[in-house]
Amino acid sequence: MIGIGEEILFRGYLQRILESRYSFENSALISAFLFGFLHFWLKSTSRSVLSMVAILFSATVIGLTFSYTFKITGYNLIFPIAIHGFWDFFLFIFQIDFIYNTWLQVGMEIFASTIGAIVIFLLVRYYAENYQKLPSQKTEEVSI
Repeated sequence: MIGIGEEILFRGYLQRILESRYSFENSALISAFLFGFLHFWLKSTSRSVLSMVAILFSATVIGLTFSYTFKITGYNLIFPIAIHGFWDFFLFIFQIDFIYNTWLQVGMEIFASTIGAIVIFLLVRYYAENYQKLPSQKTEEVSI
């Protein structure tokens, strides 16, 4: 349930403010990095430096995916909230604890989170291209 508040804060509020001043790309990067930094900071007290690197990178990458999802679905928070919920659910189910002792483990975490983000990105893109008609993409029907 924490994902709802995080998405409202980082996508619904922060990203919209940033986009009023900067491009989508810059806004998404800033929002995603701050999202990653929040997770890094919240979990930094009992973790090794390696674990903190994995947390920062993973949360930033998934934050970029949430930002892209937010934009491509017409700035609808439902989609990033739902994806965030599924992401957190899988972390819980698989008991991901982000405790790493070697750079190989950190590399595997970064690889896994990047693959997960790419899969989500492709699914959202496929949805947007094939099923969703944003107001700017609607075509006028011609009656005969």
